[in-house]
Amino acid sequence: MEAKLLLKLTFKGVVAQIDVENSIELVNYSKYAIAQTILLKI
Repeated sequence: MEAKLLLKLTFKGVVAQIDVENSIELVNYSKYAIAQTILLKI
């Protein structure tokens, strides 16, 4: 029972970590896309 709970919490932690990394990548990609757009307009 406790092992399953621990596994669930660990899994949630890993998923949360992946979400954070994906969010950071998305933000970086957005910044890059905005920079490209500005450069194209000039």
